[in-house]
Amino acid sequence: MPIELKFSYRKRGDGINRWVFWTQHNGDELNQVKSLFPVLRGYEFEPWKQPPVEMQGDSTQPDTNGDSQLNRLTIKNLVELLDVQGTCLIQFWAPIRINSGKTFLTTADQPFAFNGKIHEGLWAYRRVSLLTIASVDSTEIDETKRVHVHGRPARVFRSGMPEFSPHVRYYYMDEYPLRNFAMCLGVGSYWTLPVFESSGDRCIGVLEYAFEANVGLDLYSTLDRLINNHRILKTMGLALIPSWLACSQEIQEVWEQELAKVKEALEVT
Repeated sequence: MPIELKFSYRKRGDGINRWVFWTQHNGDELNQVKSLFPVLRGYEFEPWKQPPVEMQGDSTQPDTNGDSQLNRLTIKNLVELLDVQGTCLIQFWAPIRINSGKTFLTTADQPFAFNGKIHEGLWAYRRVSLLTIASVDSTEIDETKRVHVHGRPARVFRSGMPEFSPHVRYYYMDEYPLRNFAMCLGVGSYWTLPVFESSGDRCIGVLEYAFEANVGLDLYSTLDRLINNHRILKTMGLALIPSWLACSQEIQEVWEQELAKVKEALEVT
């Protein structure tokens, strides 16, 4: 049964369009996902550790995203403000913990955005992602043969380290179970970034960027936007860089100067 979505649109300062979508009633997509996977049936999702803040103008139902501790308004603002170039899908994988003690990542009921334009293939990739849960605890596939292995989101969630590939074809299938789907749907460059609490000590979700295949990304621009997005998240009480990797302002300024030299060298080369 189709689920009604709300959306917002704005043109960024750089002239790039950004559309953000979210479910009309919280829990609609998550209930559908729960009905698809036997491993989730018969279990209840554990309540939030902190009461969530409701999305403005949204349903009065409480969020049910396990221990993510991020309400939907925060995620909506996050995917709307992120610094990114090119046509891409931006979506958030949130952890859900069922009362059996198992933890999965899902994009269900999480706001998502299209940057540049609404790409038909990337929209289909979003639909495929909704039918996927990423197991944080095991790599087994249940009897339905539906994908819920570690894959990229769960691997990034567990390690706390980002992943970047100039094209999804460079992944092995066991590294990225949705690789063939992604390639058929026109996905090219790919980022997966852990999102931490402001302290940088605890990962509470994963950001995924799936770019249109003809969008070329280099390592320098990826690092540059990673730093800029880390600053954006800091204003929201979040972080993209774990505490053990964070550096002082002085070191960060030197790092940015060195990155500028790397960019100049690459351009000359």
